[in-house]
Amino acid sequence: MKLVRNKLFLVVAGLYLLSLASSCRHTSPTGPSDILNSGDTSSCCHARITLTMTDSVTGHLLDGGSASLYGNDQLISTKSMSTSGTVWDGLCPGHYHVTVSKDGYHTETFLLDTLGCNGTETPQHVLDPEARTNGDSCCHGILEISVHDSNNGESITGATVNLTNRTNGSTYTRMTSSGLVRFDGVCPGNYLCIISNTHFDSSKFDFEMTCNDSLSFSKSIAMVAANAECDTTSTTIHVRDSLHRDSNIAGATVTIRIDGHHDNFASGITNAEGYYYSDSNLPGHETYIVTISKDGYHTRSIIMQVGDCRNYSELVYLSPQ
Repeated sequence: MKLVRNKLFLVVAGLYLLSLASSCRHTSPTGPSDILNSGDTSSCCHARITLTMTDSVTGHLLDGGSASLYGNDQLISTKSMSTSGTVWDGLCPGHYHVTVSKDGYHTETFLLDTLGCNGTETPQHVLDPEARTNGDSCCHGILEISVHDSNNGESITGATVNLTNRTNGSTYTRMTSSGLVRFDGVCPGNYLCIISNTHFDSSKFDFEMTCNDSLSFSKSIAMVAANAECDTTSTTIHVRDSLHRDSNIAGATVTIRIDGHHDNFASGITNAEGYYYSDSNLPGHETYIVTISKDGYHTRSIIMQVGDCRNYSELVYLSPQ
């Protein structure tokens, strides 16, 4: 009798262990994913991002180099770029940004559209080749700028840094990652730097770059004070040819939509000087997706974060096809 009870106990225990193993198999992932929150088993975590990058001068698709995807300022994964697109799967809803680097090009950081439940995004962006010195041995300068919150000293990710060489008219735009932005291949000249972010006041400063100089600046910007009596803004978009950078593009179509929406909020055509001006009725404190297109050029989309009560301007270069 005792032997029968022991056998029965072993059978029951074996069935229990078998059910646990089966349960583990059913709850394990079926394949690799780039999920933002690995503990989130929500049915909404099946979104996809497919990124393609092109040369801002030639318009050719870029192969090689690396693209790093960040969600809530945390690194998701870094992947090699491909002409068929760099893909991240199994993503949860949230805010994402990408940092792209490749030999011979300036590193870029840019925000993506807010990713919805099981959404699919196919962002297309351009990389600027490093400065072609045309034999000028002085165009190997390095500029680094760190941007911080003046209230708490924390680094600001996603601040736009616009650099203009007043000597030759060239302009460059980068976005901070972990509060830092770097410009390589900087030529001598007198420069104007403008730092902007939706939630902070803009900061401007001048500096002089000499032959192959190496400069670094630390700048603090203050949080924008809320103004309950003013909640609209306007935009100015200036469109130029990326190959002939001083050539304005007239007749380009500009559309503006709020991030996360599919309907265009405003649209228009650039004038003879390459400018498009929106009405001053855009809702403030929003993130907008601005798309510029014209026959013979690659379509380009940029992200514009706006506050209120002022005009926001962007200089955009289109690459010839």
